[in-house]
Amino acid sequence: MQVLDKRTETTDPRKTAPEASFLRQWREEKVQELKQRHSFSLHEEGISDLFLNGFTSQPLFSYRGRSYTGVEFSDFRTHIPYSLRRQLELFTDHTLLSVEATGLMEQDMDYRMAVWQHSDSLLIRAITERKIAPLLEDTMGLQTYFMTNRARYTWELPRFRGVVLHTSTKKIAREVKKFLKKLPEHEWASALALTFNGEHAPQVCFEQGEYAIGQNSCVDKLLFKQGGFSPVEGYPVTTLIGKKVSGPEDWKEVQERVIREYGEALEINWLKELRKKSVVEINEEVLKTVNNH
Repeated sequence: MQVLDKRTETTDPRKTAPEASFLRQWREEKVQELKQRHSFSLHEEGISDLFLNGFTSQPLFSYRGRSYTGVEFSDFRTHIPYSLRRQLELFTDHTLLSVEATGLMEQDMDYRMAVWQHSDSLLIRAITERKIAPLLEDTMGLQTYFMTNRARYTWELPRFRGVVLHTSTKKIAREVKKFLKKLPEHEWASALALTFNGEHAPQVCFEQGEYAIGQNSCVDKLLFKQGGFSPVEGYPVTTLIGKKVSGPEDWKEVQERVIREYGEALEINWLKELRKKSVVEINEEVLKTVNNH
């Protein structure tokens, strides 16, 4: 049995997005305009044969003095996963719009140049993306770009990066500070927990992170000289162990932005190289002919 139509076409692009809906409406209005403006007629005999047998070699419709047959429709529908009726609608729309586009290419120089320019830009974009994509996986290149352009990633106001330490005595604070100097920052929290708050009663209370002004009252007072804070009960001595930083120190802290901007820089340089290598020669005689159109 030949399927003539379906009502559950969940993959129909007409139902997927506002943009698709807009394009569908534009296409339908344009096709109706073309049908009314130019000679368009359906061939009922061919269409009936198509719906009856699923295939026909007879003409299906005529447009601008030419007939379009079931053979052409058969080639078109091969990769269109919709019902037969919908396939025929798409074939008709596609045919009329293609005919008009071809006519514009032949008759309208401005349209032709616009199409060529658009095609060239798409080609350049595809080549550029193929050229740039592998470079964006180069972590050394990303880090180098970040370090070279580090000034653009600075924050409006500095921050504190390190440990806000609360201890019972200044002596313990000095011991902790000396102890942490030997370790990388990413090990500080676990080392403090194991060494000073292990089997015995907790000797310290701490928090590690990156703090902008207004995010931690202890940092605000001790480093940025703003406001005040109340000491932690049982740990009256508060010390900052770390440093003031004006921006991220590693490209991974602002990874998305660095990748995007590094890619843009690579693209600009790539296009500059293309222009240097490409020699443009203008044939004045041909140019005069183009201008006359």
